[in-house]
Amino acid sequence: MGARGRGANRTLAAVPGGDVVSIPRAKPPDELTPEQKVIWHSIVNKLPADHFPAETHLILAEYCRHAVTARRIAHLKNQIENAESLNMEEYALLCKLAEAESRTLASLGTKMRMTQQSTYSARKGRGEPLGPKPWEDSE
Repeated sequence: MGARGRGANRTLAAVPGGDVVSIPRAKPPDELTPEQKVIWHSIVNKLPADHFPAETHLILAEYCRHAVTARRIAHLKNQIENAESLNMEEYALLCKLAEAESRTLASLGTKMRMTQQSTYSARKGRGEPLGPKPWEDSE
C-alpha cells in the first residue's frame, strides 16, 4: 500500500532541472479605455497565463468593451428606476439594450471558455448515479 498524502517536493517538479518557465500575461490593447483595461487585467490575472493566446486578444478586448457598456446601461436603468416618474419608453429601450449586452457577454465568455458551461467536463460528469436508472429492471 502506497503512502498517503503529497509526495516529496522533488517528485512534484514540473520542469526537469528545476528551471522555472515564465509565461507573460496578455497585455491589453492600447485602444481600450482605462475602465476596460481594469476588466482585461481582472480576467487575465484570474485564469492561467497561457489561457489567452494572441489570436484571442481581439475577442477578449470586445468582451471588455461589452462589459463596460453593460455596466453603463445598468447604471442608467438604476437612475430611471429610482426617479420619481418612470419613463417607460426609455426604460424599455434600456432593458432591450441590457439583454443584448448580456447575450453578447455570455456568448463571448463561452467562446473564450470563461463560463461555467464552457468549463463543464462531460468526462467528470455530475457524479455517479445513486441507484439504477428508472427504466432499468430493479431485479
